[in-house]
Amino acid sequence: MIGHVLLTLAAHAADGAITGEARAIGTAQSSFPLDAEGTTAGWGPALDTRLRVRAAGATGALRGVAETDLFTGLLVGDTWALDPLDRRGRDDRDALTLAGVSPRRLAVGYRFPWADAEVGLQTSQWGLGLVANDGTQSPWFGRTDFGDRALRARVATAPIQRGDVPLYVIAAGDRIVEDEFARWSAGDAAYQGVLALLYADGGLDAEVVRRVGVYSAWRSQRLADGDALRAWVSDAYADWTVPVGPLALQLSAEGAMIRGTTDAARTYQAPAGVQVRSGGALAQVAVSAPDQRWTAALRGAWASGDGSLDDGRVNDFRFDPDCAMGAVLFDEVLSQVDLRAYAQVADPSQAAAPPDGAETLAGDGALHAATAVQPMVSVRPTRLVGLRLGALAAWSTQPIAQPFETFRAGGVPTNLAGVPTEGRWLGAELDWAVAFDDPTAASPRLRPSLEVQGGHAFPAATLGVGPRVDQLLVVGRLTR
Repeated sequence: MIGHVLLTLAAHAADGAITGEARAIGTAQSSFPLDAEGTTAGWGPALDTRLRVRAAGATGALRGVAETDLFTGLLVGDTWALDPLDRRGRDDRDALTLAGVSPRRLAVGYRFPWADAEVGLQTSQWGLGLVANDGTQSPWFGRTDFGDRALRARVATAPIQRGDVPLYVIAAGDRIVEDEFARWSAGDAAYQGVLALLYADGGLDAEVVRRVGVYSAWRSQRLADGDALRAWVSDAYADWTVPVGPLALQLSAEGAMIRGTTDAARTYQAPAGVQVRSGGALAQVAVSAPDQRWTAALRGAWASGDGSLDDGRVNDFRFDPDCAMGAVLFDEVLSQVDLRAYAQVADPSQAAAPPDGAETLAGDGALHAATAVQPMVSVRPTRLVGLRLGALAAWSTQPIAQPFETFRAGGVPTNLAGVPTEGRWLGAELDWAVAFDDPTAASPRLRPSLEVQGGHAFPAATLGVGPRVDQLLVVGRLTR
């Protein structure tokens, strides 16, 4: 919603600067049942690719940037049998087709004496990426594949000129190209207006960094099927880094609320549409040694859920899919369970037409209606080798219920195997990674890296997917 605020305000791009990243990810994952009949995703070892190219230039106060993804998607390997609502496109080998081309930025900006302006296709990043995420942040575990994009006109200014106070006011108007709620290419028409206030003191290399910001966005969208959503999104963000002896202590948090109405979902008590009342929060504390030789961090996440599915309100809050907690339990297990549930409720043999809002079951692996805690530690024993270890524990903030089976059970919370559920425990996860790269490599040389990640989810028995799901990722990158 507010895209690259700090980067844009401080942009001094060199003429003709061209950068890029080639990424290839090999994935192997154990299978698990997704319904009472034992259906699986049918997805075996696979390799997907992405080539991201960015060009930026400036002359005086005028600047421009262009960025696009090429060869994006599955290149070789097994496709899966789940619904194509999956935004990662694992149902088709489309990396070498036009579907593998995804423009991300094509914008021009101008620095006036009193303000900075930019217009064009842009990506969005705000705070920790809870609701606006450009997909470029490096997660501790897992992967990023999306990135919010919009046709945007933005103006930012620093109203307090005396004393060099780093306070900025930002206003923007968007026509959404793609985010977790709407896709222009699918026929959705979404618009939003944004007003934000940001205090940003200290650059990326500063010992003391203080950032505090708030924004409010009004969003109006009409989906391809004619359903509408109108909502206010309010967000507050803080990031504070201070030295503690030889160590660096970072405290960061973000919270968001959504209030509005939509007829994309209807209930017996609200046949004309429902109210949207949801909220979420993400917080992290991290301690780092000099030169990042080791870092210990603790993250906590909360997203509201629906205690009742028939009360005329939607309380289910969904994180941006690129704001990941862990790599398997939410990203793979629960996302595949949700996609299979959508296929069941949308099956013509079950109903003449899918229920309103059924497509929202496809969450692309986003954390939603859950509370999660994630301790992590990273160590760099040598300049070229980095090690990471993490764990995750998660609880549902609403009754655990698979929609199709719960409907067949007359509304009694029921899992995918048709068994009534108890409690809120979702499961645990153990993640590890070994990275081979050189973080001290000087630009503009080519920088190769190789990373091996393992994720082991232990879903709660009440989910019905089995006791353990394993995933192995091998990620190769070449950046400039």
